Amino acid sequence: GFWLVWSGGIMSLNYEEKSYDYVEATEAALRGEDVNIVFSMPDGQRHRHTFAMGQAVENLKAALDSQYDIPYSTIKLFLNDQLMPDPLSLSDFPTIKPGADVGIKVVIEEDAQEDDA
Repeated sequence: GFWLVWSGGIMSLNYEEKSYDYVEATEAALRGEDVNIVFSMPDGQRHRHTFAMGQAVENLKAALDSQYDIPYSTIKLFLNDQLMPDPLSLSDFPTIKPGADVGIKVVIEEDAQEDDA
């Protein structure tokens, strides 16, 4: 029920640094179950992060931007060699199941001018 969200003491919340985390947690509660995304980075490293099924591809890109300093506009994400469009939610991809570990390939598109050189 929706009342669960309100039981977290939102009325007494101090809207400073912590408000963002609280909002994220509240939205996650409304967005369904968690899924573990394993990012395969261009350098071969793997990074595991938890997202809600209702979160969009753009949320994954934003996380990569903030945590690994990869410019958002250069990130392309691939699931089973299929490009993942920004507006879609994780729940829109049939192969992404709650609670599972899902491998997503991270491709960094360099500046187009460099490609033409």
